[in-house]
Amino acid sequence: MALYFVVEAEPEKDGELFALRAGKQVSVVERSGSPFSLHNAVKYFPTIVTQRIRAQEGLFVVCAELETPLDDALPPEWECERLIIPANCKEKLRYALYRLGVHASSLFPDIDGLSARLQWQHAVRSPFVKA
Repeated sequence: MALYFVVEAEPEKDGELFALRAGKQVSVVERSGSPFSLHNAVKYFPTIVTQRIRAQEGLFVVCAELETPLDDALPPEWECERLIIPANCKEKLRYALYRLGVHASSLFPDIDGLSARLQWQHAVRSPFVKA
């Protein structure tokens, strides 16, 4: 899901994707309550789920200290990796994601998402076909 947002934004610039490796177990504290009452960086599943959060499989990382860089706020067993997505790869990646069902109307299940996908779909040519 995150890769879609990287390849969709600013097609002429390289993009950045941050991959967080964190434990699979989620405690009860992380599943309920207010994210503002937490003291350490944790994974947070919102209790109010909108169609967009559900479609995007929303999960948030909440940090107690807003001024602290994420790398410094993470528990020691978590790891954050920065990946560069070259601008010249974005078109092919976006098309490949589209073929896998990851596009504007799957991530934004409303009229805005549908119209964005249709506009893109009718303007794009497969980057895998030679001219």
